[in-house]
Amino acid sequence: MLRIKELCKKKYITQAELAGKMGISASALAQSISGNPSLDRLESIAKALNVSVGELFQEEKTKLTALAYYGNKSYKADSVEELHKITDLITIKQINENEKEFLINKPYAMVFDIKNNKAELFNRKYQLLGETEGTQSVFTIERRDAHLHGLTEEKLNDLFENIHTEGDLCLGRLYSNVTSPFTKKDTVEEQLQWLELYNYRLYNLSLYIELPLQHWYSIY
Repeated sequence: MLRIKELCKKKYITQAELAGKMGISASALAQSISGNPSLDRLESIAKALNVSVGELFQEEKTKLTALAYYGNKSYKADSVEELHKITDLITIKQINENEKEFLINKPYAMVFDIKNNKAELFNRKYQLLGETEGTQSVFTIERRDAHLHGLTEEKLNDLFENIHTEGDLCLGRLYSNVTSPFTKKDTVEEQLQWLELYNYRLYNLSLYIELPLQHWYSIY
């Protein structure tokens, strides 16, 4: 419950005077107080009273009031359960909004030659990272120097999925359709689990091939 009346008394002003400071009518303010005011209206009231938005609400030890902003929308939670739902919703929005950037600018696969210590990284479209043109075959490109001699079979299996070998060359993928953070059938918890696995693999991959700083992080 809002404590507008209490705060007005502490500030030695009437609700009509408060409405005047806000540039609205007293009836409009009364309607906001008795109804379900928007976040913008709460911010206007708080500014006029020179208090925080949180101070507008009754001080109850067992009561939770949380305000969250994401994009052009605001969210209000009155319980821990509602707050969890809001954070889950925002997490899903973040993941989906960053999918295109992730698929184009983040490592998906590595072609490597352990014998000759060469490797190169590709995005989900099998384009070289940082380039706009695709390549006809990832097995025919000129690979750059790497530090692959410490890549044992155990480490390879830890780093990659679906390793494909052609002569001395190997192609390892950092995630599959199942373990992609963008697998829509997964819950938020599962998506975050796959994202954590990707980040783990990305960090360990940087120990063997130079990885520009912007590629060390996924979508968060």
